[in-house]
Amino acid sequence: MDFLQMYTPFQFRGGAEYYHGMKQPVKSGGKSKLRSDLVKRRPKTQTEDRVPIVAIGASAGGLEAFRALLETLPAATGVAYVLVQHLDPRHESMLAELLARSTQIPVIEVKHRTLIKPDHVYVISPGKNMAIEGAALTLSPRSKESGTINMPIDHFFRSLAEAREGGAIGVVLSGTASDGTIGLRAIKEAGGLTFVQDSTAKYQGMPQAAISAGVADYVMPPHKIAEELVAITKQPQRSVHESGSAESHIMESDDYQKIIGELLRATGVDFSHYKVTTLTRRINRRLLVSKTSTPQEYLKFLRVDGKEAESLFNDILINVTGFFRDPSAIHCLIHKVLPQLVQNNHAKESLRIWVAGCSTGEEVYSLAISILEFLGDKSLSIPLQIFGTDLSSIAIEKARRGTYTRSEVGGVSTRRLERIFLKTNGSYQILKDVRDMCVFSTHNLLKDPPFSRMGIVSCCNVLIYMDAILQRRIFSTFHYALAPYGVLVLGKSETVGASPGLFTQIEKKSKVFVKKARAKTGIPPIIPHNAGTSTVPRNSLKKEVNVVAKEGDFQGEADAILLGRFMPASVVINADSDILQLRGDTEEYLKLPSGKATLNLLKMVREEITQLPRPDHARRNQDRHHARPHPPQGPYRRGQPLRHADV
Repeated sequence: MDFLQMYTPFQFRGGAEYYHGMKQPVKSGGKSKLRSDLVKRRPKTQTEDRVPIVAIGASAGGLEAFRALLETLPAATGVAYVLVQHLDPRHESMLAELLARSTQIPVIEVKHRTLIKPDHVYVISPGKNMAIEGAALTLSPRSKESGTINMPIDHFFRSLAEAREGGAIGVVLSGTASDGTIGLRAIKEAGGLTFVQDSTAKYQGMPQAAISAGVADYVMPPHKIAEELVAITKQPQRSVHESGSAESHIMESDDYQKIIGELLRATGVDFSHYKVTTLTRRINRRLLVSKTSTPQEYLKFLRVDGKEAESLFNDILINVTGFFRDPSAIHCLIHKVLPQLVQNNHAKESLRIWVAGCSTGEEVYSLAISILEFLGDKSLSIPLQIFGTDLSSIAIEKARRGTYTRSEVGGVSTRRLERIFLKTNGSYQILKDVRDMCVFSTHNLLKDPPFSRMGIVSCCNVLIYMDAILQRRIFSTFHYALAPYGVLVLGKSETVGASPGLFTQIEKKSKVFVKKARAKTGIPPIIPHNAGTSTVPRNSLKKEVNVVAKEGDFQGEADAILLGRFMPASVVINADSDILQLRGDTEEYLKLPSGKATLNLLKMVREEITQLPRPDHARRNQDRHHARPHPPQGPYRRGQPLRHADV
């Protein structure tokens, strides 16, 4: 049977609610709620009006906060201010008239397709959602679906992030619940700036939700926010992203390369192979936040401020995620992949899934919920293990807690909220039984050992930030991690083009790929880095690999070079502890004994190394197919414990 024939259409006849609320994949051209992952990017034209826009959201207590902010703003700033307030849809709004008494700036209630002009304040109409299209503000009716919570602030913030990207600025003022948090995250991810009202807010729900989510660049009272807005809009780097400047030229400058090197030294993560546009946007964003005007000034600030490296690190890693974010991918997994995985699972082994770049865990829990609903009673006999990994320890901590705001669970049906979540203090926490199936940990795809025997690997919206060199390495890692005929799930804008020989796409409309079992990649090589140097040359690895590729087996030679140069000292032994292979520099640990020549590990260990962990051959013989890492024992050499694993 051809391996693609394994994934044939499947009709599930059970009673599970795994597809509640989305019987068909959501189409990007529909009239559904605006979602940043479904909205088509509108081509930008040279003649399009690019008036700077500041979006301001508030709910209860917002009128006082709006007034305090507007009273501080000068009449002429060249900026348009768009106010999104929670309004009663059953009554006409007096908000524009009330605010007009507090400012000399004209205040206008938005009608459909209101053109945006500088030095104007625009106020949303009751019962509407608002978005930006080109140089106009547009209105649409709010959703009337049962159980749907309207989030007009998130809606407009996300629209602004989509339209203006690095030029977007979002402000969240007083209000209950958590509207605005997801929108601020979208603005921050696009390279824009975010403000949140401090303890002066009459109602702390919305500000605290944004602060807890880590999406606030500035936390201050409204009048201080106004002062910062005036200062920021005058800074020259506001236009760097929008003007389409030569970003590649900027990134080749010594200062930007030194910034990447300083980040490597401080965090141990090398971003030199991330895409130029991503790094430029994030670094320019930090220039604005840190109030430094040039890369040279920012580099000095980065070196002296102990927290700035972490802030830049988290800015680069920020990712817009959400529950059930890609319905078409879930549809494919449920209908085509899972039935085959369950059918082939004759030994009732664990169904293992790895979500790489899981951010704050929404995708992990979405998969867990969907799969549990599909398995039904079979879940008792087929254990489910989902591993979520990410570089960000902050994101991983939130994922482990499994607690989300009302706006963050906006993509979850009412029935699922009642069955899978526990409501506590206005937030929603995943039930413990589901959380226990999900294991979260920090993990670097390019440095840390990969998982293995995975039925599904999901890595959405991570590879789009990396160049082809990193993509090839990561695809090699995923191919190694997957079991035969395992599948890889990518984001909507991602493809396996960097490694076409490793995977085959199951269907065109979903970015779901099946592993080519005959393709051989070996153990994935590790991208080297040296935290003690200022930077890693962007082209050093590429040049070395190109030389090797001309001589024959690209993958084998590249693996040999990287493993030989960067792998820690290690040995491979047989059941009698005789050494079969040596890797790395073992001189510090082993020596040839006097007398009869031997390659027995226990006789070659240096005397100063005590309590060496001895192989547990009985355990290994009982379970030959699993590698079980043992706790570190014995002395520490070069800062690393001695370890061994049975294979």
